Amino acid sequence: MARSFEKQKVTREVAVVTAISCDICKKAGRLSDQSFGDVDDLSDVAECEVSCTTGEQGYDYGDKTILRYDVCPDCFREKIMPLFEAHGAVARVEEVSY
Repeated sequence: MARSFEKQKVTREVAVVTAISCDICKKAGRLSDQSFGDVDDLSDVAECEVSCTTGEQGYDYGDKTILRYDVCPDCFREKIMPLFEAHGAVARVEEVSY
């Protein structure tokens, strides 16, 4: 049995994150316009996320839990970083360029 194929335009709806609010200060912003906090000295980063992933992963199975907090750059800089630094943590800096 032979199959025939033709190209067809398919329209579908997908959920896309367009706005986010800080879990600490509740300040809201849209990801597209960089309005999520004062980002001048964070190189226009509009989003910070603190997360912890736990679980197991094998060749053909996986089971994990991800705990996430959305934090604006202001709260990250003013509240989260001092908390980590007070306990002796040193930030790992990764630079990415395109």
